[in-house]
Amino acid sequence: MKAFRTVAVALAMCAAASSASAAPILDTAGVATAVTFAAPYGYRHDILDHGYFAGGNIAGAILSVWLNDPNRGSEIVNVTIGIGNQLFTPGGNNDVSNGNGSETRVDIPLNGTSLADLMLDGLIDVTMGTNPGGDYTFLRSSLAYEPAVITPVDGGRVPEPFTLGLMGIGLAGLGFASRRKN
Repeated sequence: MKAFRTVAVALAMCAAASSASAAPILDTAGVATAVTFAAPYGYRHDILDHGYFAGGNIAGAILSVWLNDPNRGSEIVNVTIGIGNQLFTPGGNNDVSNGNGSETRVDIPLNGTSLADLMLDGLIDVTMGTNPGGDYTFLRSSLAYEPAVITPVDGGRVPEPFTLGLMGIGLAGLGFASRRKN
């Protein structure tokens, strides 16, 4: 009976593990830097060091940048992402919180071209810029991405619930057979 319980627990653990889904993974990049029209700031997110392999699949990604404006000016934030040059400009004439140490967070979902760029080699380049006369401080950046869970379709295999049920019937038969011998 103890062996039967051990097998049942092992089967339950396998079933639970196979139904787990991938959780979002976070990569951080960049160094606090002043950004002006004459001096844009570029940096790179590298997700290869988080277990991603080049050519893998990603369900979606969001780039978040934190900014500050210690000079209390008016500026427009321009963010250029990837080889497809996905351009993001939040809009308005004063995109960054002025003074008092407050931070502005900007979240940018990656479009299809930028996502394809990221999946190609696990790297994505980002350039922060502003309008003439504008300036702000880039504080940090994070890239949250979710690996795609792809289940291959194979018509020749027996579906898992049926296989587990069949295995359970077989184990029950073994249990009854060993009981009958005793």
